[in-house]
Amino acid sequence: MEQFIYCNERLVSVSEPYVCDNFVKSHHRPISSEEVQSLLETYKAASRNNLLLASLFKLISACNGNKVINVVDVGVFMGSFSIGVGLAGKELGYDLKINAYEANPLLIPSIIKNYKLYDVNVNLRCAAIGEEKGSQEFVVNEGGAIGGSLANVNDRKTGNYFSCNVDVLPLSSILADRADLELVKIDIEGYEVLAFSSIAMLQSMIDNIFIIEFAPKQAIEVMSNGISFGEFLLEHYDIFNIGNWQWYSDTHLIPDRDSLINCNLGNGGHNTDLLLIPKNLRAQI
Repeated sequence: MEQFIYCNERLVSVSEPYVCDNFVKSHHRPISSEEVQSLLETYKAASRNNLLLASLFKLISACNGNKVINVVDVGVFMGSFSIGVGLAGKELGYDLKINAYEANPLLIPSIIKNYKLYDVNVNLRCAAIGEEKGSQEFVVNEGGAIGGSLANVNDRKTGNYFSCNVDVLPLSSILADRADLELVKIDIEGYEVLAFSSIAMLQSMIDNIFIIEFAPKQAIEVMSNGISFGEFLLEHYDIFNIGNWQWYSDTHLIPDRDSLINCNLGNGGHNTDLLLIPKNLRAQI
């Protein structure tokens, strides 16, 4: 068996052949079935031993009073988050219910293959997540193989790009309006602020645990309720910079607006990932 495999520190995944030659050469390589199995076992072990996921599962289980963990994966890409939580949940004895949303229709076949590769059960839907229900233009670069966004679509139309209209669902429509705590990951290439605007006045949906991709400039973007995204986050959450994706502690806590505006992965030039824990849960950590 010879096929192109995408490899990074988080995931081994199957690539569909639609990607352009340059992307294939820089991100993929032919790989044997024997090496696939070895890489799969390495990734599975890393997922099972992820202290961040283990601590979040424990917190959610304690709050909900059961072993069911409801997970929402917004912006799936190749499936690394869904797969990682699925593998960790199995190992740790939790019953995971995973719903996933990916706007790029060209990625859907690869995502389905990857879920099968790792034997994780995920309810996948091809849709973008934003502020309001409707249809919008969605643009991705590199022949449709990597990130895509509803944001700044005209600026993205350079080089080898792909464009189509996609269904858009408000974030409020995919989160459960109930007391049970959910784990929600959002990585939608600059559209996070508008997505959060749809739940800005809905406390039951604000009170979930979120992992989001974050660009420091987003801290000053204004939400539909008139306050900045940074003010909203600091009001409702204890915020942790988890760019390493391995654990979190008070040393990762972002205490104020200046720290939020200046947070990054460490080199000042990249976005990072933030863990958002509702302030009323802090005493339980």
